[in-house]
Amino acid sequence: MIGSSRIEAVEIEYSGGLFEKQVAPVTVALQKGLLTPALADSVNYVNAPFYVQQRGIRVTETRTSSHDVYSNLITARLYTSAGVRVVSGTVFGAQQRIVMIDNYHCTVAPEGAMLLVFNDDRPGAIGLIGTLLGRYGINIADMSVGRAERGGQAVMLINIDGVVTDKILTEIGEQPGIRAVSYVVLPE
Repeated sequence: MIGSSRIEAVEIEYSGGLFEKQVAPVTVALQKGLLTPALADSVNYVNAPFYVQQRGIRVTETRTSSHDVYSNLITARLYTSAGVRVVSGTVFGAQQRIVMIDNYHCTVAPEGAMLLVFNDDRPGAIGLIGTLLGRYGINIADMSVGRAERGGQAVMLINIDGVVTDKILTEIGEQPGIRAVSYVVLPE
């Protein structure tokens, strides 16, 4: 849903013990991450806030002293011309984890090559993706699935060993029950 949509605003919510910490570096890193796909190497940690402001993107931070489930949680809400996207993350011991995408609970490491698949919640969806990736020699390293309600829409967040080409991405997107698919490569 982001793709070519214009980013209008970003809200970052820090919950738990992070309430008392210096969070500015995290906010700047998020801004850099948002702009890197469009600006590539020209954006860095120093100029990212300038570029965000220049593009009229509103950035707000909120802090709460606690969260119902996690001792520390960072939630980013991205408001675009196409709608709102939400991602939440936390740390378990020394392990970083994405724990929510939009309204879908998941638990997956935010690292390396990843697929984000929105699909109909029905039998065979996981096997369909696994079989297709296997046909191209792409191994699934880790996977988390979530749904908001039984039989509705679901999400798969998949860490993979391999490169997903545009051809593979298109083939996944054309499968029955697949609503959207994105390929992301994060630093390890």
